[in-house]
Amino acid sequence: MTETAPYEVVKQIGDVEIRSYPPLILAMTSSAGNDDPFNLLFGYSTGNNRSRSKISMTTPWI
Repeated sequence: MTETAPYEVVKQIGDVEIRSYPPLILAMTSSAGNDDPFNLLFGYSTGNNRSRSKISMTTPWI
C-alpha cells in the first residue's frame, strides 16, 4: 500500500476540497545530463542527501 501525506479537509466546495497539510519535505528534479530523474529522487529519498537520512516516499498530490 502506498503512503499518503496526512491532511485535514478545511472546506469543501462541491467536488473541490481545500486541504491543510503539515510541514513536508518536498523533492523534485529534472533531467540532469544522463541521470534518470526518478533514480536521482530515489537515491535522495534512500539516504543520498546532505543529512544522509532516509525520507518516506508518498503518493503524488495530483
